[in-house]
Amino acid sequence: SFVSLLQHGRQDEPFRTFMMSKRDKAILKTVSSGYDNSEGAFEKIGGLGLVTKEQMDNSTEYTNFTHLFEEAVLGVGTNAQKIDVNANYSLGACRALDACRSFRSRVFKILGLQSPQPARRKGPY
Repeated sequence: SFVSLLQHGRQDEPFRTFMMSKRDKAILKTVSSGYDNSEGAFEKIGGLGLVTKEQMDNSTEYTNFTHLFEEAVLGVGTNAQKIDVNANYSLGACRALDACRSFRSRVFKILGLQSPQPARRKGPY
């Protein structure tokens, strides 16, 4: 979703992450903290928390309410990334939109760290 925000010039705005996917029980048995770690990262990167479809389906905190999304920016998977061996480890549009640098800057800011100086100042990256 970050690349989708970047495409609309909204990469610096805070957002609430809404995850449609559910936790896979087989993965939970093998790596129980995997989902917690990933969801915690998504929550921090967005800045406004995280809501999952599973929470909305199963928690009285969420199921007794109507949810209105005034704005939604959707992103799916690798977001037009070239399919290659590292598809799960890289961010789509890194070169075309300089998305990696923008994403890295956002994460550094959220963590209260100063962004390192870029290795290159102009494209292609």
